[in-house]
Amino acid sequence: MRIRAGIRVVCALTVVMTMTDRVAGQSGPYAPQRFELGPVPPTVDLRNMVRAHIVRRCCELLDRAAATRSQAIGSGRWQPWRDAVRRAVLDGLGEMPFGPDGPPLNVRAVSRHERKGYVIENVLFESLPGWDVNASVYLPSAGEHPPPWPAIVVPVGHSGKQMESYQIPAQVFARLGYVAVTFDPPGMAGEKRTGNDHFSDGVRCYLTGYSSNRYFVIDAIRCIDYLATRKDVDMRNGVGMTGVSGGGTTTMFATLLDGRIRASGPSCCAVPNAYHPVLDGYAPCAETLAAGRFADGLDDVDLLVAAMPTPLLLMAGPGTRSSRSRGPVRLPPTSRPPTTRPASANDSGSTPIRAGMPTPSNRPSSSSNGWTDGSAARPDAPCPRSSGAISRWSRPTC
Repeated sequence: MRIRAGIRVVCALTVVMTMTDRVAGQSGPYAPQRFELGPVPPTVDLRNMVRAHIVRRCCELLDRAAATRSQAIGSGRWQPWRDAVRRAVLDGLGEMPFGPDGPPLNVRAVSRHERKGYVIENVLFESLPGWDVNASVYLPSAGEHPPPWPAIVVPVGHSGKQMESYQIPAQVFARLGYVAVTFDPPGMAGEKRTGNDHFSDGVRCYLTGYSSNRYFVIDAIRCIDYLATRKDVDMRNGVGMTGVSGGGTTTMFATLLDGRIRASGPSCCAVPNAYHPVLDGYAPCAETLAAGRFADGLDDVDLLVAAMPTPLLLMAGPGTRSSRSRGPVRLPPTSRPPTTRPASANDSGSTPIRAGMPTPSNRPSSSSNGWTDGSAARPDAPCPRSSGAISRWSRPTC
């Protein structure tokens, strides 16, 4: 009976398709008509209507965020605004225990390599239960720089820690007397790739209500927990953090969440979001766009400014793809922190900033605004202000 029923269905479909072919071949009264949707001709390009709505809505939200930021900083009440930005970031990432509340690291030593002027130690530890971080720890030569050493975390972008562009900075830091920790991000290089692709698999995290960025950020923050377990690392002045591209994004977010980061250097990772990814129609990595990010008022400039009073240097160059068409950007006067004291422990829940990250010669670099020479320990020291390294950040017209 099922076979006969199936034959009847096939025959019926054949008849319908044959009749359709005959009608299509005729030149009846309806053939010349343009079959447009709706009773009246459309006044917009229906193919782009949804996209245009999304772009317009995003621009409205980013304009609102700019107005909120301008009002908060212009009025001098930037602390509540900063704290609201940090809460929104944490809400988008979900629970990420670290520090005294973090789960056991379960550190396992893998290998050690002696090099001229520095040493590499490869270790594994867990940032979350069962979630390994494959860290490479670059140590200074104890003969040239007696321990304990200050430390810098170097998150890797969407590449691998074995690449020259990541090994060279870590080696330079070690030769200058710093411990540098670098590691592969989820799904890249030495990490497990199946199920961890940050493009195709990252979007799955939207179903959980949290951003896939949590796995990138917690790895970086737990590197600080690991450094705190080492007797040869000096944690009295906290740590520095710097990364490029995706590593820069990790640096921006981690700086907002962990007060142990006392100097931050994100690179090639931040632009006015109305320009990119909204108006240029770019499809960014899922971890950069938590659900409701623009509704929460989180433009890249908000993430940067909300780091205050932590000294932060945003770096970019002419080859930076995301900013190539717009050139460098400058923070407008209303987005610059006012001159005031550093935040106290009561302001952000973290210890007050002290001597920053002095170089081995104990001389601040030209772009540090004096924040690496110990001036941050003074009660009357000003908040870090944007410098010439950030040359133009104009609010785009949407």
